[in-house]
Amino acid sequence: MGILRWLLGAGGEEREPVEEPKPILQTEDGIVLRRMCWETDAEAVCSFQDDVYSSNFPDFRMTAHFMDGFRFDLRKGLASPDHGVFVLEDAGRVVGFLWIVLYVSHWTRERYGYVNNVYVLADYRRRGLGRVLLEHTDRFLQERGVREARLTVTASNSAAVNLYEQAGYEVARYEMIKRQAGAS
Repeated sequence: MGILRWLLGAGGEEREPVEEPKPILQTEDGIVLRRMCWETDAEAVCSFQDDVYSSNFPDFRMTAHFMDGFRFDLRKGLASPDHGVFVLEDAGRVVGFLWIVLYVSHWTRERYGYVNNVYVLADYRRRGLGRVLLEHTDRFLQERGVREARLTVTASNSAAVNLYEQAGYEVARYEMIKRQAGAS
């Protein structure tokens, strides 16, 4: 059954054993890519979200409501076969995160993958880990017969735009915003 880890609950009671996810790959410097495990990884992944969103949306402010919604969606995603949720781990520390969603258009029956969330801690950037996550996205989608990957990136996030372009992504459509006068 694999390596099991016993987790203790808040009151110290024993919980069901959690199977430790198997490594998918390991980089030359020992960083491991593996599936996310809610019990061991959720706090780290959730802690990344303030940086993820504030770097892409200048007016973003982290709230309890946002975090509750993110936790809910993440937990739901982990339970879905249409989601691939992965972490990068260095010596037991989660240092990156990837969330892929498989979609089927109800209108056209088109299947595509969507990179819902990708993140690497600042201290680990410029080491090829973003590329590792995007290459894994390609493998994940190809194994499922999906021919197209999509993502959304804020135009001013030049480091992310550059990473995605180097990985073969190209602009296919624009999302435009018009701020409404007098709206609060």
